[in-house]
Amino acid sequence: MNKSLVLAVAVAAFTLAACGKKEEPAAPPPAPAAAPAPAPAPAVAASDAAATLTVDGVPSAVRIEASRPVTVVLTPAQARGASLAPVSGSVVVATRIDRPLDTDALEAPEWLSPARVVKPSSSIGVADTVVVLLRMQAPARASEGCWLVTEWVPSGLVPVTAPYGWQAYEDDGEDIAGGDGPWNVQGQRLDFCLQRHDDTTREVTLRYVARVVTPGTYAWEPAVVQSPLETGVGAVIPATTVTIRGER
Repeated sequence: MNKSLVLAVAVAAFTLAACGKKEEPAAPPPAPAAAPAPAPAPAVAASDAAATLTVDGVPSAVRIEASRPVTVVLTPAQARGASLAPVSGSVVVATRIDRPLDTDALEAPEWLSPARVVKPSSSIGVADTVVVLLRMQAPARASEGCWLVTEWVPSGLVPVTAPYGWQAYEDDGEDIAGGDGPWNVQGQRLDFCLQRHDDTTREVTLRYVARVVTPGTYAWEPAVVQSPLETGVGAVIPATTVTIRGER
């Protein structure tokens, strides 16, 4: 179990400056003119910052460039005793905790039935580009926010960015660039946001592309779909295996 400590500077600050119109004397006075709307002042650019992070009693300097967050990964024991002291500039701290999930304890809504589609589906060769589609329905109400979808790519594959507009398969005309890509990629882990885009359809396709690293047979871990409001509500795409042939 890891606890991530994310350090970042404030992006921008805004002020509003009110301005008015000088009243002109007249008899009888004319109808008052509408005052101009207050104009926003120019945005204040972020600046570099520095802080001292103390972990296990050992201080270390952390420098944060403007608009470029710094991530520090700590164990639970380290995180409990860690402290951060600003040195210069303004620093904002955000935390994220990752812990094992009991997928059997998830309560799946009736409308949520996610599925994983892999192409090529029958046999993967070392020269193949693998297209993975995660198909599911989005929540009925936009107020439910962004459901978190976490996918783990098998060890024999590595995720890559799909070329814009690349046509995956001529027979079905499916453009992989039309799906929603991951917002976070860390090693074999991909995080997606499942949300409703419009009122016409709830069908959502999340997609990514992977290339072969090493032939062999690998476990494909479950993908997890989880509510942002109730952590016990969600669904799982079951685990499976994938075999990558050594020949082209």
